[in-house]
This record gives sequence, C-alpha cells and structure tokens, in this order.
Amino acid sequence: MLKPATLLRLHKYLVKRKYQKLYSSCSKPGPKGPSEELINLVLEIKQRNPRKGYDQIATQIHQTFGNRG
Repeated sequence: MLKPATLLRLHKYLVKRKYQKLYSSCSKPGPKGPSEELINLVLEIKQRNPRKGYDQIATQIHQTFGNRG
C-alpha cells in the first residue's frame, strides 16, 4: 500500500510538471504560412484586378505555378 504522503508528493510533482509545460518559454513549431513572395503576388493581382475574389486568385496561381511545396 502507498502512504498518503507518497500520493500527495506524486500529485504535487504532476501538478508542477503540468504548469511548467503550460508556462514554459519553449513553443512548439507551427505551420510556417505563406511566403513573403506569395503574399506580394496575391496583393499585386488584387491591385490590378480588384473584382477578383480569392478563389479566382488561387486558381490563377495554381495554374501558373502548380503544386510547389
């Protein structure tokens, strides 16, 4: 059988680890997002044709460059 002090120590350790992970400065790497070049291209297309929507711009970029990634 376990002593109550052992259970309390284990609980205290687990709580401490949880909060260390929550507030640690190490962040997990996430998705990088679109490149600066792609963002500038979309903005340029939008400035030239303000009536184009995102689906038309995406289709045009896909037809021009294909799947690069």
